[in-house]
Amino acid sequence: MWKCGKCGEVIEDQFDSCWKCSAPREEGQIFERPEEPPPLCPKCGSNKIIRRARILDRGAEMDAELTVEIERRPAAILSKGKARSDLRAAICGSCGYTELYAENPAELYEAFLQSENSEDDAPPTQ
Repeated sequence: MWKCGKCGEVIEDQFDSCWKCSAPREEGQIFERPEEPPPLCPKCGSNKIIRRARILDRGAEMDAELTVEIERRPAAILSKGKARSDLRAAICGSCGYTELYAENPAELYEAFLQSENSEDDAPPTQ
């Protein structure tokens, strides 16, 4: 496996470019994922977990990945400073229980904190 130098996505060795941002693989890029115990389904206890499944929103013209969005300055008329993240799913292969995960939770949380502070600075509404 290797880690994309542009977006940080972890890619399987057989690919020469990043599936997420199309950046080419740089020479010598290797990523060793630490051994983790297999996750267990919180509903049935199975270890048959499908990780990082893509979630698609089927629009009228094409498929798009499902995303979440946080506005850093929600009261602003323009330039709200949006932070976005693709969502991934973990799916139990036994019972079908599904959990959603944001790809970049730290960036979303930082945007959330900024939005909380910006509401304190917003002019009062009547």
